[in-house]
Amino acid sequence: YGERTIKMSVTNIGLNSLADGIVLNSVTSFNNIAVGDGATGFSAAQIALVSEDIRKATTNTNTTTTGGVTKAITLLTTDIAGTNLSELGAISAATTGGTLLNRKVFSPTLHAGTSQTRINILFTWKR
Repeated sequence: YGERTIKMSVTNIGLNSLADGIVLNSVTSFNNIAVGDGATGFSAAQIALVSEDIRKATTNTNTTTTGGVTKAITLLTTDIAGTNLSELGAISAATTGGTLLNRKVFSPTLHAGTSQTRINILFTWKR
């Protein structure tokens, strides 16, 4: 309950994808958020979450006045019942595989018990 702000670390493959978008005009869309219960610390070499539990498409809002983009998902108790969420990242593919842009391991975990109706996750990129 409450709100938590966390900073994300970008993976090497995520940086490469961003560079390709600039240099090659080959843009990868990171329109999915993956969450899991892996506790292994961040490594820039990672290409996936350690233990992914669910992946959902985001809703996207471009905020041109502040020069940013917000991506949001809502996880319902039915999506993640009984899971203690401890990692998340933005990823390009809707189901499996894809390019992992970033990953964050957090503690304490988000407990998805039956009394919790939802968890909202917002990613905001700003210039």
